[in-house]
Amino acid sequence: MILKELDLRMKETDKVLFHSLYRDTENAEIRCRTADRYLEIDPNAIAETFANLYDREVERSLGSLIK
Repeated sequence: MILKELDLRMKETDKVLFHSLYRDTENAEIRCRTADRYLEIDPNAIAETFANLYDREVERSLGSLIK
């Protein structure tokens, strides 16, 4: 949420970089990718986990309506 907040507050003249740390699946090394915009972060495990959590909450809330 903090990363998205920074993204929303950024002005075009701001110099902000977003970093993604992840484990390489081929050799298990820790890697880093850098992006100029929040939506360009890839992989983004935090956003993926939040989306999964949100989907599960919607499914639980709607229950029988979506089945």
